[in-house]
Amino acid sequence: MKKNLLFIFMFLCLGFAGKAQDKIITIQGDTIDCKIKKTTKTTIYFDRFTQNVKMSGELPLSKVSSYAIEHRVTTSPPTKKTHLDEYSHFRFGFGGGLGYLYVSSKQAEEQLLSNGFTIDGARSYYNGLRLGRLGSADLTYLFSPYWGLGLKYKFFNNSSSQKGFIDVHDTYNIYYGKLSENIYVNFAGISYYSQTWMGTQKKFKLNSSASLGMAWYRNEFSLLSNNLLITGNNLAVDTSIGIEYFVRKNISFGLDLSGFFSTMKKYNITDGMNTSTTNLDADQYDNISRLDLSIGAKIYF
Repeated sequence: MKKNLLFIFMFLCLGFAGKAQDKIITIQGDTIDCKIKKTTKTTIYFDRFTQNVKMSGELPLSKVSSYAIEHRVTTSPPTKKTHLDEYSHFRFGFGGGLGYLYVSSKQAEEQLLSNGFTIDGARSYYNGLRLGRLGSADLTYLFSPYWGLGLKYKFFNNSSSQKGFIDVHDTYNIYYGKLSENIYVNFAGISYYSQTWMGTQKKFKLNSSASLGMAWYRNEFSLLSNNLLITGNNLAVDTSIGIEYFVRKNISFGLDLSGFFSTMKKYNITDGMNTSTTNLDADQYDNISRLDLSIGAKIYF
């Protein structure tokens, strides 16, 4: 009877030992006694026995330091990081292109007509002011692979000139001379940025941003021999969408389409000696909104 009990006891111990002969060691140093069923490129599957009750489990290989199957120790290979695991936290971009003032210039053209300019001259003058050059730079901190916050700066310059007869409304004189404007608009603000990859090759990326900040307006105005400096500032919004092509892992070239929105309500005017402030009526607000198209480079680090 004692021999039978001893034989049964040894059989059960060997059975449990056979069930728990494998080990998994985690990267935290914990040991799991188990029976490993299978391993894949990313996961290890196993059974554990507690009071003769089988429980199944699994662990990502990224959390496994090593494992032993029937006393053969295997080191868990490092798992390949994906773009979601590994991404740059900083993004710096710069570029240049063209901006187009899309608002109506009808009221301004009528003002030139009343000052003696021809219809063609007035139209040509303001068409020249519509298109300008621009430059931009931005720095973004990415909190995740999808979004971040940052700073954006944009510069825009347009100019135009026209010669013609000018009526200064002094009853007696009409002058022949030149009218010109050289306008600069600077913008700086904080921005919300988002991005997403296109396709599986990770070569193309879509991005968008929305920025809120301040616009500074400067107009170097000249009429006949009179030179004026006109300045103003107001809140502005800039929104953009873009596409990037990666030539290297952390360098891309992109195309951006953006909308810039701001209105000047007050101007400071100086001739170098005297300065005055003009508050515009609501129907005379100067809308300097425009559409921008630019190309540039982006650096991730």
